[in-house]
Amino acid sequence: MGGFGSGRWPDVVNRKIPVEMCRCLSIKQLNDADLLDDGRSGHVSWVNTGGKEIGKIDFVISGGKDGKLHLKTGGQVIDIIRSPCNYGGFRHWFVCPRGCKAMKLYLPPKTEFFACRNCYDLSRLSVQENHKRDRTAKHLESADLENLTVSQALRLGNL
Repeated sequence: MGGFGSGRWPDVVNRKIPVEMCRCLSIKQLNDADLLDDGRSGHVSWVNTGGKEIGKIDFVISGGKDGKLHLKTGGQVIDIIRSPCNYGGFRHWFVCPRGCKAMKLYLPPKTEFFACRNCYDLSRLSVQENHKRDRTAKHLESADLENLTVSQALRLGNL
């Protein structure tokens, strides 16, 4: 017990890439900007926590003969389809290169094409923080410990 290689290190090596590390292209973002029409063009940019732009893509949306919209960016063409909603109207979806419908497409580090979360086998950081102590430490770091009693701090950490 406790020898070389013991502990959780294989878990760290085998972790999936979290979506928080990827660039995200959201159908909601395009819809809110009223860009989901034939002939529209625009750009999506990503900024870091300091507000500095770390990436940008330009795109053009064109209509196809099949009734789909096509978002063209760089070397990739992403189909956009519509499906009817139960109480009227419709919803737009990206069609992932493997044929999946998705509201968001991701571009992980060191990749060239956008795809859905399932195709890239991505996870979320919250899923990888599976230990109670990890969550407790994160809560306690963000709390104002100067004004908390011990029982309030323990309740905050769900202990």
